Amino acid sequence: MQVIEASKLFKDKSGLDNLVLNSENDLSLDFSQIDKISLKDISTILNLKKIAVLNRKNLRLDNVTSNVMQVLEVTGLYKTIDGKTTFPL
Repeated sequence: MQVIEASKLFKDKSGLDNLVLNSENDLSLDFSQIDKISLKDISTILNLKKIAVLNRKNLRLDNVTSNVMQVLEVTGLYKTIDGKTTFPL
């Protein structure tokens, strides 16, 4: 599993442009440093999902807080993620 830190991806304006995928692994977007997301962040997640699909990878969300999960559910974005979602303990 290739882990991508959401906090770094959302901060870097060209985060997706600089993303190098490991050809053997699925993707895990780690939300351990994120407690809220913006519309721009949602757009970034959608673009990452598009990249995953084009590269035949699953996208999984890890360490998602309840605040972030609420936004993902309200926007319907949660339904587009094919991998499992984990929550912090």
